[in-house]
Amino acid sequence: MSRYTRSVLQPDERVTFEGRLHWVMYLPGVWWLIVGAAVVVLVRMFDRDGTIFGPYANLLAVPFVLPGLYRIAKAAFIQWITEIVVTDRRVIQKTGFIARDTAEMNIHQVESVEVTQTVVGRILGYGTIRVHGTGHGLEALAFVASPLKLRTAITAR
Repeated sequence: MSRYTRSVLQPDERVTFEGRLHWVMYLPGVWWLIVGAAVVVLVRMFDRDGTIFGPYANLLAVPFVLPGLYRIAKAAFIQWITEIVVTDRRVIQKTGFIARDTAEMNIHQVESVEVTQTVVGRILGYGTIRVHGTGHGLEALAFVASPLKLRTAITAR
């Protein structure tokens, strides 16, 4: 359980489920790294003796590797700062690091939980969750791992 969740729990409130974001968030960054590695391999195959590019062949991968590393770091940061917690009394959603965005809904105010999964999302086990309550709803969270388990944790009373 995270520090934020521990700080907002009420007396005798217990956590029943902790959601997390899926590893598929890292795929765009990994894709950029693979393209960068492919560029280096192709350049080395094309210029075996190093007469065209010389020692600078690896620099051709930089425009691909840097965005890839950035996207991987960004996905790791988003995964680190996002909390999805279901307690016996409420649903808590928190994103943000310095500027924090939190949403809480009393578990008895939940009317429905919408789960959206693509074909790939069903195969890999991730989806988008949106909790609808009386009068308002929580912001949609994409790339939630095991969204059906989260839905069950919210709706089972």
